[in-house]
Amino acid sequence: MSALATTTKKDAYERLLRICEKQGAELDQFLLDVQGTVADEDFAKLRLMVGEIMGYGHYDRFVAIAKEFPELKPAWMT
Repeated sequence: MSALATTTKKDAYERLLRICEKQGAELDQFLLDVQGTVADEDFAKLRLMVGEIMGYGHYDRFVAIAKEFPELKPAWMT
C-alpha cells in the first residue's frame, strides 16, 4: 500500500498547496535575481512567463482547493 493511500484528501490538497506556494516563492526570487542582470525587454518577457505559470498553473488550483476546503485557503487569497 502506498503512503498516499493512508493520506486524507484534505492532507494531500494541503501538501499540494504548500508545494505550489514554495514554487511561487522560488519564481518570485528568480525574478528578483535576474532583474537588472538581463536586458529590460528580456526581463519583461520573463516576468510575463512567470505570471502565466502562476496564473494558469497555480491560481486555479488554489481556488479549487480553497472552494472544497475553505480552511486551507491561503491568507493572500482573502
